[in-house]
Amino acid sequence: MPLFPELRPYQDEAFERAAPSAVHVITRWRDSEKNLRTGLLRILRHAGVKPWPRFYQNLRSSRETELVETFPIHVVAESLGNSPKTALAYYMQVTEEHYQRALQNPVQQPAALPCIEPQEQTAETLNSEAVRELAIRSDSLRRNLMTPTGFEPVSRP
Repeated sequence: MPLFPELRPYQDEAFERAAPSAVHVITRWRDSEKNLRTGLLRILRHAGVKPWPRFYQNLRSSRETELVETFPIHVVAESLGNSPKTALAYYMQVTEEHYQRALQNPVQQPAALPCIEPQEQTAETLNSEAVRELAIRSDSLRRNLMTPTGFEPVSRP
């Protein structure tokens, strides 16, 4: 199994602590009688972290998602013992960072600037019969031809 660079310091430390004739540098968890789940739950509670559902699968999912940010998916899947199809179906996550990067998309256009100068309105134009008629037709058209919202159901008081 490949060793990812961020794990190297921990492996080196375990190697330094191991006996000169040791075959394995990490021996504590090699006993098949030990329950890793119980130990991890104890560590989480001691740290004040609430255990999450299916934490081993979620840990694997988080790691696989992190690795795909750096390595191609076929390499990650091979390293972790699954197929790209399985990785995509069960392990890939959309992270908060993905959302943040999507929201900061430089291709998006900035919002339009507001109108700087208001139109002049005189008493003559406000009282004009033509303006009133146009407003009535516009309101009627809006009510009859356009829905007040998109596809959502309309709730009216």
